[in-house]
Amino acid sequence: MKIGVSACLTGEPCRYDGKSKKHAAVLSFLQGHEVIPVCPECAGGLGCPRVPCELKDGRAVGADGRDYTGAYSQGADLCLEQVKDCDLVILQPRSPSCGLTQVHDGSFQGRLVPGQGIFAARLKEAGIPVLEADAF
Repeated sequence: MKIGVSACLTGEPCRYDGKSKKHAAVLSFLQGHEVIPVCPECAGGLGCPRVPCELKDGRAVGADGRDYTGAYSQGADLCLEQVKDCDLVILQPRSPSCGLTQVHDGSFQGRLVPGQGIFAARLKEAGIPVLEADAF
């Protein structure tokens, strides 16, 4: 099976804070499969570490008040191209790129709202099967 995965789940330090979210159960599941790690935010040209972003009114807004939607969209498109032939993509929950069921509300107060990250939405639109790491 060919599986795309949020790179931070594999231990790659690509999150906004320069850390990873290495996920042992996901790594165990990936054993024996062809794995394609992706980070839409890095692919979109955002550095690491970088300004934290949250989604507000469909836009990726940084804690610095700037709009980063262009970089998020570009990265989502580039990563979609990488995983378009995957049987499954496993995503980091609550991320403005990869959140599948919930995202932070744009207030930077830790509040979650129902919604999808920019990359997760593109995957769903493309009909690619998606799971969040919390499912493991």
